[in-house]
Amino acid sequence: MLVAAASGQEARAPIETGLVRAVELESLPGTFVQHFRLEPARATASGDAVGVGRYLAGPDPEGGLRVELELVYFEGDVRVFQCERATLSERKLVFREVRPAGGRTLFLTGSPSAGYECQELAGGEALRRVLTDAGEFPLFLVESARRGLALPGEAQVFEPLAAQPERGTVAFVAGESLALRRSDGSLRFAVRFEAGAPVEWRWNERAPVARAISRAEYEELRSPRGSETPAVAAGQ
Repeated sequence: MLVAAASGQEARAPIETGLVRAVELESLPGTFVQHFRLEPARATASGDAVGVGRYLAGPDPEGGLRVELELVYFEGDVRVFQCERATLSERKLVFREVRPAGGRTLFLTGSPSAGYECQELAGGEALRRVLTDAGEFPLFLVESARRGLALPGEAQVFEPLAAQPERGTVAFVAGESLALRRSDGSLRFAVRFEAGAPVEWRWNERAPVARAISRAEYEELRSPRGSETPAVAAGQ
């Protein structure tokens, strides 16, 4: 269920409740974790992984949910981290792209009724603006699909890379797949599910494909490179 049992509320999709809190998910019972191996969109002769990924969703002891996605690309040592959380009155999204020579951080704070303050930090500059309608958050959409909850056929979804909402179509087959396409028909992302778990994740048409692996394989792929998960300060 999407809302922790301690809340005493009927569970609904996170895009309905927005009930997410800042917690350390891996230390809490009931946390779902899926590890991924990133492979080129087109198979190569070597078959080597180009990165690893990790998806987490789990309960907050105060009665909520937090959803995270981390991707680590071996070439260029690029790390992408996204976290979505909210209370009943406020939602937050943190997106970080970390590179050896710099990076980019995006904070989105607010609510569907009051609008969102968007702060983007890159190259030593900070850009602030207000969004009256940021749309749904993408990981909330995925988590709703993972749990087999009903989704709309069309939705406005916030795109962290472009730092703006984009309207598109949602193709959802309960227990099997979720695909979000832009208004021009191009793919935003597609997720395939098996037994309530995301087992394959695609972004755009030529981006690497994430395929589910065991935690042991994930650790083996990642440890020689000495990567560390980007930390997100509590409350940011």
